[in-house]
This record gives sequence, structure tokens and C-alpha cells, in this order.
Amino acid sequence: MDDPNPGPSATAVALELFYRCTVPSPFLQDGLTFLKARQVASTEIKADGGWAVNTSFGHPVLEATSVVTRFLGTARVELLAAGPDIRRAVAWILNNQDPCGGWGSFYGQPPRTWLTGLALQALNAANPHEPSIGPAVDWLLRQRSRTAPTAWGESHLSDPTVVHTAFCLLVLRQLTGLLTDWQYSDAVADGYEWLIDNLDPTTIFDNASRVESYNITGIVDDRSVTWHGQIWHHGLPYVFSALMRHPEGTPPAAFNALATIVRTQLPDGHWPNVDGSAPRSIWDVYPFIVAISDARTLTPFSGQERLDWLRDDTMLARRGKARNQRLETLGWKVRSTWLGTTMKNHWATILLIICIVFSIVLFALNRVEVKDIALGLLLPLLLFFVQEGRRRRRQ
Repeated sequence: MDDPNPGPSATAVALELFYRCTVPSPFLQDGLTFLKARQVASTEIKADGGWAVNTSFGHPVLEATSVVTRFLGTARVELLAAGPDIRRAVAWILNNQDPCGGWGSFYGQPPRTWLTGLALQALNAANPHEPSIGPAVDWLLRQRSRTAPTAWGESHLSDPTVVHTAFCLLVLRQLTGLLTDWQYSDAVADGYEWLIDNLDPTTIFDNASRVESYNITGIVDDRSVTWHGQIWHHGLPYVFSALMRHPEGTPPAAFNALATIVRTQLPDGHWPNVDGSAPRSIWDVYPFIVAISDARTLTPFSGQERLDWLRDDTMLARRGKARNQRLETLGWKVRSTWLGTTMKNHWATILLIICIVFSIVLFALNRVEVKDIALGLLLPLLLFFVQEGRRRRRQ
């Protein structure tokens, strides 16, 4: 956004956001024309059809090609005359798949967990029945961390991170073609269990992996060139999008995560940058808007809930042990929870009221004198003022 040199990746995700939010984009035709002009045309089969980022010396890379292809497939713009050639884009991704099933930046680069997830998203958006998806998912499952074999990190040699685990679960749950959930149900269930146990829904960052950095070496103008690749990770939006797709229904942690996402948005509309010294970027907006879009469009139900119509405009959804409980017992639990919260927040006030009532009764029975009542109320009054002082500070 602050860069005068537009890139294909940022352009694609910006256009994708307009589509996801069902807002007509005034930049669609110009954006498609730009992407079409930046699509690489080459006689080399592993170069034709891809996109280069501004820092890859014109060499097409998966980091850009997967993002553009995902947009083209998601927004269904392949028939527009101004649009790039999505068939050549898909062919580039397939031609650069490593024999092991994963993807690096291009053929010959070490496959990476995050890049393989991006490639799967692109293929699923363009052609969910692509046969190469199966081997890629098998590779992804093999990349779970050796130190925590139910979760993912940058590679299977890395420690697991919340953001990589969330992204891999998100990708696996997005696949809609020939891949069926039961084939990978155990891996998905174990991954969600680890994710829920390790996430912090109060921060948008995963401090274990804010930036993923790696070197890329390619042949440019018949000479070997090495450049630096970086992927910025805002952890919480990927966590929320993954939790919204939990096979057993959205867990409570998702709603805490959404509250944090909404709360941390800055006045000008974007979110804090992974690197506080970096300029504003479309990447400080994209994952958050996608997460909010998921909150608006995805149901929190798994399909296994029991639904009870309480009135014509109110429905109760029950899951787990609550499915077969009587409604009146559930109502008592709600009342008891409210009572417990009230006691916790206002215990000093309640204690003072009880002491005053007992003092009045005892005075009426001539059991105590006024001075005794005054002395007996000193401690409850002190506790009351302490409670009120803490409450005002919290506000």
C-alpha cells in the first residue's frame, strides 16, 4: 500500500477481499489487466504461466503464483477477457510440484509447509478434483513436527507453532474435492486438540513464528542468484478461520479470538504489523478480513447439535453431554452461573448488606447497642470500599 511498485500478490489478495466481502471492486478490470501483463510467458515449461514477486528478479515463484491462482479460482473471473490464463497458472503449480508431493518456491527448492498449504488452496480453488492434491496432503501430514507429532511447524524438523498448525488445519478443512474428511480425521482431530491447548486468544501474534525467513536460489540470465524470502504471520486470524471449521463445531475459544481481532483493529482500518517498524501493508489487512468474512458466512455448528425451538425467534443448540439433558436443568445451570458471578463480583457489598440486616434485627431485639453495631460494620465497610476501588480501576 505504501510501495509505489505494485506486486501481483498484493494486487490479487486486495481483489480477493472485495470478492469475499461482496463489494463491487472499482479496480477489478485494471487489476486483472495488471495480473495478465505480469504473468510470465516462457518456452520453459517450469516457468510459463507463473508470477514473479518484485524481489525475485523476474523468476516466477509459488509465493505469488499460488495467491493469484487462488484469487482467480475463488472469484471465478477466468472467463473475463482482461483476466490472466488460469490454466497456465495451474500448470505452473503442477509442473513445480516436488516429487515428494510438497512445494518450495519453485521446482528444485526445498518444499515448505506453508508454501505447500498455499499451493493446495490455489489448486482447490481452481480445480478441487486435481489428482495432485492427494499426494500433497499426504506430504503435509508427514511434515508434522517430530517434537509434537500432532502439530506443524515450518518443517518437520522445527518445533510446532500455533500459526502453522492453524494454517495446515485450515487448508485441510477447506479441501472440497475427491478428498474426504474420514481419510484424515485422526490427524485433523489431533491437530485441533493441540491447537486449542496451545493458542492464546488474547493476542493477534504467535511469537514463536512472526516471520518465516528462508533463502531462495535460482538461475536468472544464465547465472545463479540468491535472494531472501519472507512470509509474515499474523497468528490469530488463521487460528479463528481454522476454529470456525472445527469438525465438531466452533469451540468457545473462537469467539474470544474474534473479540481480540475486532478490538485490535487500528483507527485507520488496518491491524498492527508483525514488524512494528515496517510500513503499512495489505498483509496487515488481508488475513483479518478473511477471518471476519468467515465469521459472517460460516455456521458455528457441526451438524451434530440438537436444536430446540424455544420460541419463534429463538433457538437453542446443544452439543455433547447437554444434548440429552432436560431443558430445565440447563436453565438452572445458567442461573447458578449467574449467581456465582454475582457473588464473585459483589461479595463485599452482599456481606455489608447481610451485616446491616442482622444489626437492625439484633438492635430491635435489644441484643446490641448502637456503638456495637458501628464497630461491627467497620470491617464490612472497609471491604466494600476496597471492592469498589478495584472495580472503578478496572473500568
